[in-house]
Amino acid sequence: MSEVLTMVRTEIDVNGSRYLLAQGQDPEDLKQRMAAAAAAGGGFVDFIVVGGRAVSVLVSSAVRVIFSSEIIELDERDELDERDELDERDELDERDELDERDELDERDELDERDDDAPRERRLVLV
Repeated sequence: MSEVLTMVRTEIDVNGSRYLLAQGQDPEDLKQRMAAAAAAGGGFVDFIVVGGRAVSVLVSSAVRVIFSSEIIELDERDELDERDELDERDELDERDELDERDELDERDELDERDDDAPRERRLVLV
């Protein structure tokens, strides 16, 4: 007899909209980020759901969020989620690196302009 593979499925209910959290997403981390957003007066919190779809939810003290978990048979859709999530993280890291490079290039450009700009000098007589 073969062993049944199981996994924990976490569902998040945000004001009646339900989301199945993708494997590889940390429910405890998400709870902390949502609580921090609410405590700060509101903010967007991002997470990945089954199927690899990115979701961004505006969380505030007026938003009701319910987490529930259950053990279910392995859902093969989530195996793709983990790969997609890793690919997405790599893509975001690459974008961040490009943004940092662009920002450094802009700073260098501004520094070069400042070097070329005539300096204003003021003489104050007392």
